[in-house]
Amino acid sequence: MVLELALRHVAAALEQLKRSGREDDLPRAWLVEVDVRDALGELQACGDLLTHTLTVARRNELALCEVDGLLWSARRHLALHDRPAAVRDLERARAIVVRTGYQRCRAELRELESSASS
Repeated sequence: MVLELALRHVAAALEQLKRSGREDDLPRAWLVEVDVRDALGELQACGDLLTHTLTVARRNELALCEVDGLLWSARRHLALHDRPAAVRDLERARAIVVRTGYQRCRAELRELESSASS
């Protein structure tokens, strides 16, 4: 019940963000929706959300959002048993982390790389 309510709030926030014309805020909101859907056991259904997140993050040069989106995408691919796609996402994420020095996700990146290699 609480998570469904959270999804309704995220949907309302996304509508406001879309109306505002501030595209650079959308990837973070979509990632919040992915977080909630994952908690609901719906991560496998988040492909379109992650595609939108990555497209807008790349277009607006939001490297940190792109890394977060790539990590979620890799997690989703691993859940779908698509190791090659997960590895591609992780390689892209690692390249951005090295280039930007984005420290927050290094442990998560290593953990997912370990899962992808087993």
